[in-house]
Amino acid sequence: MRMVLVVGTTRRDTVWREWRVCVMVVCGAVALECFTAASVDRSLAQAQEKAATAPREITAVEVKNARVMLIDRVTLASPRAGVLAFVEPREGDTVESKQVIASLDSEVAKASLMIARHKATSTVDRRFAKKVIDLSRAELDKAQQANTNLKGGGVFTEIDLHRLQLTVDKSTLQLEQAESEARVNLLTIDQLTAELNTYAIVTTFGGIVTKVHRSKGEAVALGDPIVEVANLGRVRVEGFISVQDGLRVKPGSAVVVRLDLPNLELEEERREFKGKLVFVDVGVEPVSGQMRVWAEIPNPDGLLRAGLPARMTILDQAAR
Repeated sequence: MRMVLVVGTTRRDTVWREWRVCVMVVCGAVALECFTAASVDRSLAQAQEKAATAPREITAVEVKNARVMLIDRVTLASPRAGVLAFVEPREGDTVESKQVIASLDSEVAKASLMIARHKATSTVDRRFAKKVIDLSRAELDKAQQANTNLKGGGVFTEIDLHRLQLTVDKSTLQLEQAESEARVNLLTIDQLTAELNTYAIVTTFGGIVTKVHRSKGEAVALGDPIVEVANLGRVRVEGFISVQDGLRVKPGSAVVVRLDLPNLELEEERREFKGKLVFVDVGVEPVSGQMRVWAEIPNPDGLLRAGLPARMTILDQAAR
């Protein structure tokens, strides 16, 4: 009996120990899983934070065989037919903005303007109309007074009185017509002044005269070229890129331009000109399969000249 009790107690202890071991193993596994999950979440959060704060990768698109072109270049033409009274600048001269550089013979236009100004300042018609009104009213008043003072019948018939009233109304309308003509004369001055301004050829911006097409005394027609003016203060660098690059770059991207003169090694080729991309073509060239782009580059020293070959680098953020 004692043996049976000892054996039974030993079994219970063994089962109890095994159960505790199992519980401890399960708890340890759960704790390890929780720790691992927390570590993974923490590592993932750190990776995301690092990716968010890391600088974006900058890639560059090379535009080879680009070409420098002028933006501010204009051919000033004759605004009307006539004979050139003078052409002031010569090729290579510097002109200012809004400067009159040539003019057509405008003597007839000036004379017409003087006549219009004289008419506008004249008050003869209005003063004469007022005098006529005063006279016609006086005649009408005298006729009405005579009919009133004379007993037994009127001196002036009703038709006579209507005729005198019509004269008063006519004089009043003449005064209104004179005032209307005075206003028209003022408007004619504005018209002739605007026409006189069309005889002058005026620059739209300052720059250098690159070509003079006509000389003093030559007859010109409407639209004939007179003078060409160019400004080197800003230029356009144009080239072509692949469709893949064209779909990635955007207007406003920073660009760096260097001259690329073949068979020459000049100090100017090492200089960098910075600007921004202005235009990316909406279509693709059918022959080359490329897209046209151009950038605007400040050129304060005038080093970039029209037609010079260049190499342009478009800086673009790959991760947008």
